[in-house]
Amino acid sequence: MRSEEEKAKEWMETQERTPRPGASLSRPYIPKGVALNPIVKMVPPESLKPNPRNDFDPLSPEEYENLKEDIAINGILDALTAKKGGTIVTGENRYRIALELKEHENEEVRRRVQNIPVRFYMNDLTEEEEYDILEGDNLFRRHLTPEQKKERLKKRILRKYKDELVLDNRGGDRKSEIPKDEVDLFSETKGSGDEDEALAEDPNQGSNLQGEVLILEKKNIAKKISENENIPLGTATRYVSEIRKELHSKDPKPAKQKTTKETHSNKDKVKEFQKKFSRLTATGKKTEVNRLVGKLIGVRKKISELNAQISALQSQESEAIEKLVSVGEKKRVQGLHV
Repeated sequence: MRSEEEKAKEWMETQERTPRPGASLSRPYIPKGVALNPIVKMVPPESLKPNPRNDFDPLSPEEYENLKEDIAINGILDALTAKKGGTIVTGENRYRIALELKEHENEEVRRRVQNIPVRFYMNDLTEEEEYDILEGDNLFRRHLTPEQKKERLKKRILRKYKDELVLDNRGGDRKSEIPKDEVDLFSETKGSGDEDEALAEDPNQGSNLQGEVLILEKKNIAKKISENENIPLGTATRYVSEIRKELHSKDPKPAKQKTTKETHSNKDKVKEFQKKFSRLTATGKKTEVNRLVGKLIGVRKKISELNAQISALQSQESEAIEKLVSVGEKKRVQGLHV
């Protein structure tokens, strides 16, 4: 006999194959290793919380009103997704509209948003996973202008593939960084033996080979991005080229070594203490040890008190952020500098 979860999963797959009018045609974006509960729960919108990490611009007034009108007529067709604690990951506009429509004059409309569909993530999301889902959903669901989408996609690519792009930009032994079968392909194409000697004599041939390896590597990165992000290969290739040029144009300054005066100072103090301690009597040593233990206890108590204060302040900060975001002041929160 099938479990309730299996039945729910089958129902969800059926809904995704034949969505209702107004529903999204695409499955929710879920990174590898993240489990989204197939069971859709109907929960009061008041039990959910907006996501303070959502840095996407709000919908235009026209888009917002169109979505609101659709929800008023049909209800929310696509389930929101949220973390276990109720923080929304995707669907913040639908959530806000549901709260607004709970005050609608029409009882039927109010009933449609009394409880809204939500799917909860089964595992705790890392900050990277959470933002990845949030960003992916906004990028591929919302009606962004081509320029907006391009800029957001480039930022996403740089954020997710920065290490590979930076490595690709540094030069070095490129041949060792590409798959063996592709290196062999170049070996077969360029030949060996006498041709290798000719290559050594003609530096231009060497640079040509390196250039071809670089092109292949760039294509490998672009192909990976194209497949992972579900964008055309040509678009991914163009974005990779643009990002590489932007990275190349930046002249990174060598990182300054941090001063270690404090470390040296502590070491000096410890050495001095050891000298003095060695000259103490047995009773004096015991007294000094007890004094240091008492000092350590006092310091740890203060640290514990400070941590409690920090925790309370963070809770107040989170509450203030959520209240500001709930009344449409997200930009004020994001632009706030202290």
